[in-house]
Amino acid sequence: MVLKTRRYTLLDGVAIPVRCAPISFILQVALRLLNAFVPAGTALFTASFVDTAVAIAQGQGTYMDIIIPSILLLATMGYEMLYTKLLTFVKLGLQNGIRLKYRTALLEKRTRLEYACIESSDDWDLIGRVSVPKSYSTVEEALTTYASLALVGISMVASIVSVLSIIVSYSWWIAVFITVALVPLVWLAVRSGEKIYDATAGVEDSYRKHRYFNEVLTGRQTAAERAVFGYTDKISDEFKKIYTYSIDASYNERKKRFFRMNLGSIVVGIVTLICIALLLVPTLSGVISFGMFAGLVSAMGSLISLMRWPLMNCVATLTEASKYMADLTKFMAMPEAAGATDPANRNIEPFESLTFKNVTFTYPGMDTPVLKNLSFTINKGGHYSFVGVNGAGKTTITKLITGMYRNYEGEILLNGRELSTYTLAELKAYFVCVFQDFARYQISFRDNVELGSGISMDDAAIEDAAKKAGLSGVLTRIGMDAHLGKIEENGIDISGGEWQRVAMARSIASPSEVKILDEPTAALDPIAESEIYNNFRDISHGRTTIFISHRLGSTKLADTIFVLYSGHVAECGSHDELMEQNGLYAEMFDSQRSWYL
Repeated sequence: MVLKTRRYTLLDGVAIPVRCAPISFILQVALRLLNAFVPAGTALFTASFVDTAVAIAQGQGTYMDIIIPSILLLATMGYEMLYTKLLTFVKLGLQNGIRLKYRTALLEKRTRLEYACIESSDDWDLIGRVSVPKSYSTVEEALTTYASLALVGISMVASIVSVLSIIVSYSWWIAVFITVALVPLVWLAVRSGEKIYDATAGVEDSYRKHRYFNEVLTGRQTAAERAVFGYTDKISDEFKKIYTYSIDASYNERKKRFFRMNLGSIVVGIVTLICIALLLVPTLSGVISFGMFAGLVSAMGSLISLMRWPLMNCVATLTEASKYMADLTKFMAMPEAAGATDPANRNIEPFESLTFKNVTFTYPGMDTPVLKNLSFTINKGGHYSFVGVNGAGKTTITKLITGMYRNYEGEILLNGRELSTYTLAELKAYFVCVFQDFARYQISFRDNVELGSGISMDDAAIEDAAKKAGLSGVLTRIGMDAHLGKIEENGIDISGGEWQRVAMARSIASPSEVKILDEPTAALDPIAESEIYNNFRDISHGRTTIFISHRLGSTKLADTIFVLYSGHVAECGSHDELMEQNGLYAEMFDSQRSWYL
């Protein structure tokens, strides 16, 4: 299924489920259409049954005459009893289709988004609302409900029209009276749906926060610190405060909706009672038979059931669906990074150099530049290190090199060509990066390593990457087909340092020419960090390496060290040269010297 950038409307709330599961949708339509005529059928068959029974009692008919009205009435009642169960079964098939196709299409769009969208809180809130609409546990549940209620709406309209058509043939003014009473009820329902969606959308940020605190309170990764620090009560208080705020907004609006709809129910009930009372006049005068009077009362009873909660709830929910489709329109219009999902294009010229010329970069939504007129050059086969305090711009350089952001000022030249003219597939072939916040993929050890190469690797290649990353002992202990993490029943958890080495093994498996290590060893002690960097330099012989760190264990391995300060290169040189300058680098190194002795 492919979602396009266009305007989505309430009709798409039906069209999308149809595209995902056409057979299930058609079956649902058939069931609901049959159910739409149950009230009118019940009214007519009840009238026929009662009139026939009265005729038999008066000696104007035989018992055989009541068989067909009885069968029709029982069949209608039987279908009404089975309707809910049949509908539930069909809706499960519809949900499965939406899960497989629509949810996948949303995920594919998310993977193509520009990186700036991921870091924007407003965009992330929009992504959250589209991925999991509030009031629903999953997007497939939401779309199934929207599509179902669209059919319910059509079914209700058909039911109301069919009943009113019977009523109008006996008393047109009562039909008009009922129709006029519907107008304010529908208006109330529309307003309720708008208010509820806006209320939940307005607290998406709070929903995100309370999901985070819920993970802190219940997740495995924070279990040890919960036990040691005993912060559960404090975090619980923060969780309750945010959760209460986010829930109250939706709850208060739903409470108002409840009162509005019940007020509407009272109005409908009064209108219906008046209509029934007025029907007594033509019934007693003989214009309407007692059987038809009973049928009309039954029909108006069905109208009460429809016009009270079901109709208003249907209209309110469809209004929410319309607002969701407006959010989907905004989501699909979000900018994409061309080629974001393309595999690395290895058909490229060999890496020769990377040059920053007076590069200035400011993150979207910020006023202060992170990088200011930054200039440096990296040449093939060299080993480079960027050091500096937190916030100096080290990781931002990585994001620019790998094409995550392209809205910089100045020039970034890769092999003498402007970096922004390269496709992401080409940049993937040039650069591979291990980030500080690397991903912990809870899949097999083998698959973890193969993610770096992009192709299947034989056992020898897996073992070689593991050995170079210092994981030979782990591999011997668990085996390369063992599932890492606890998502699988037989999964094996490993330490934080071992997870970092797995990330390093992915980088080692990659054929990319420039290896970037962006503080991936933060969880290791300084000695282990130095060992990792030593090994990494050895295995990267003949390739270009870039080490980014605020810890200086790797700097002696670098041919050239760039010392960043306030977004520009404050000092540049080898370790010995910078120590002789006795400047910023020497001060930083001296403060950390004891870590490595």
